[in-house]
Amino acid sequence: MDNLMNFLCNYAFDHRIGYQLDSIGFKADEPSVSNGTLKFVVINTGWKNSNEIPFQFAHEISHVLNGDIGINKFPVKPTLLKEEFAANKRAMNILLEYCDLNKIHMSSAAQFMISFGIPTYLYDLVNEVMNNFYGIKYDVDDEF
Repeated sequence: MDNLMNFLCNYAFDHRIGYQLDSIGFKADEPSVSNGTLKFVVINTGWKNSNEIPFQFAHEISHVLNGDIGINKFPVKPTLLKEEFAANKRAMNILLEYCDLNKIHMSSAAQFMISFGIPTYLYDLVNEVMNNFYGIKYDVDDEF
């Protein structure tokens, strides 16, 4: 996990996004946050499920990269908002880039989701993103 968090910190830095990893300023169920106007993200590293933190980090970075203005908080419930959809999609691509650079093979969408704590309601989007990233189908015989 440290290697992944370092990758995300460097990714933010390389894209001129400020970040703060905060383990004490949040409650365990309080979501990470980004401010697109300031190009800054604050990640709750004390989040109740530590496996979900990298996806949250990539998601908040994505809000800034997508040009979303103002304050955004990682969604803790499914949402159909256009900005959230786009941030989720870009976050998945960032994590797939990490896998590709580190030669980590994900054999299924379910494996990818479990590995990075991606909420199950995003299953169809994960399939779409992985299909586009790798150019092959990932939903065949792929069960959660």
